[in-house]
Order: sequence, then structure tokens, then C-alpha cells
Amino acid sequence: MEEVPGFYTPTELLLSRSNELRNAACLVADVKFHTGAWHINEMRRYYRDEAGFPAGRIDFETVKCSIFPANRAMYWTGVRQIKQARARWPGHVRDFHDGLIAAPRAAILAIDDLLARYEDSGAAASRRPAHAFPRATARLNGRDYAALARDVTV
Repeated sequence: MEEVPGFYTPTELLLSRSNELRNAACLVADVKFHTGAWHINEMRRYYRDEAGFPAGRIDFETVKCSIFPANRAMYWTGVRQIKQARARWPGHVRDFHDGLIAAPRAAILAIDDLLARYEDSGAAASRRPAHAFPRATARLNGRDYAALARDVTV
């Protein structure tokens, strides 16, 4: 929502960038550790010396990374896909996020597929109302994505 002037304070924008950098650092550690390039102590050193994590967070992140392989990669990929879909959205960015929130835990690939169909249908040119996006996510290709969203956590 950085595209919406006044939505975030300067402090919130700085916090958002800090979170993105932390997640990128965790992604590096995740890949290095689970490909065997690093051992636990190398990951701890990286978090401390290169990523600048506070001492109280290092053990937590190290254990979490070791238990949940590719967790940060999945998170990073999801955020990236949401941002790419949002960039393609023809309407106001708030409408996109309202639609995304209205379909909680929906797989981003389903939303991306829906957006592609929306663009292909010509409806994008008619500037459908904001409520059309969340309602359309309920069924796609005969699948009930609303039911899927209730059962799947992304």
C-alpha cells in the first residue's frame, strides 16, 4: 500500500523496509543451511555479524529456520506474487487489497489466475466495481476457492 499517499507514516515505511531486509536475510540463511553450505553456528554468525539481528532473536531464527525448511522462501515468493498481481490490477490498490482480504488464505496462484482471466475478459476496461474481485474468487475453473481458502493456510 506504499502507492497510496498518506497510508503509512514515514516510521511505518521504515519498519516495512526493515522487515523486508530481515526476511531477505532469513531467506539467505534458509537456502545456505538447507543446501548444506552452512551449519547451525555459521547461520548464527551470519544473523549476528552480517544481518545485524539482536542477540535475543538469533537462537529463535536459527531454530525456526532449521525446523521449517523453505519457510522464508515460501513467504518471500508469496509476497512477491502479491506485489506482481497488484501491479497488474487496473483499479485502485485499495480495491485489490480489499479483494485479497475478502478471500483470506486464498492461494495467490488462484488470485493471479483470476486476475489474468479478469484482464482477458475485457472487464478490466469497463472498470468493474471493487466488490467484483472478491466475489469472483469464489469459483474459478469449477473449483470452489472459498472452500479451499477455509481449509488451506498459506
